[in-house]
Amino acid sequence: MQPPASATLELDHLLGELYRGFSAADAPGVLPLLERLTRSYLFQLAPAGGRDENSGGRRPPGPRPPGHDGPMLARDEIEAVVDWWAYYLAPGARQMSRVQAAELLPTLAVQQRAGEFAGEVLHDVQSAHRVALLVLGLETAPGTLQGRDAPRCLHCHKQRIMFDRNATLGDVWCGNSGWESTACHDDARWPDCRDETGVIHCRRSARSVRHAYRWDHASLPLLAPARPA
Repeated sequence: MQPPASATLELDHLLGELYRGFSAADAPGVLPLLERLTRSYLFQLAPAGGRDENSGGRRPPGPRPPGHDGPMLARDEIEAVVDWWAYYLAPGARQMSRVQAAELLPTLAVQQRAGEFAGEVLHDVQSAHRVALLVLGLETAPGTLQGRDAPRCLHCHKQRIMFDRNATLGDVWCGNSGWESTACHDDARWPDCRDETGVIHCRRSARSVRHAYRWDHASLPLLAPARPA
């Protein structure tokens, strides 16, 4: 678990980029990520040839382009995560605006219940922040090592070894994730995550790889399946 001060600073930084402002070399301007998601959605709704700031997202009746809802679905999911934690840790936060609740969340995470949920809050906000970057194309989704000779997980024996194309994690992990009892989970390090039926409860979505088995790149040869004789 991160020290309280460290968790507070990271949460403030991540939530600041979501709600207050975000800048990067490949992302012109300083609009926050949530606003960028909204504008991306409106851009996709605008009629072809009329996509500009003044389109207002207007589009003639009829079929919409496939996947056009992605940015708004991502925004809704991100806001739901932040709202849930703020309201859970401080029921009075329901009287606040979403931006006010997000501003308060870093403090709530480390002060309420002696910081018991700080790690959970930070994980969920990190995941929400990454969803925004992925949907906006500012990061690349993890890849899967595939093929007949692709490595298998030493624990579930499935060829679901993932790697980070952005090289932000510097490791590989088992992508057999989700809540189901068949999901791959590092039970040795996290023994309290399964209930009596074997279902995992530390993950909040089927996409989460929280507490997955992880290895560094140097360990890949150890994971490779034996070739048939």
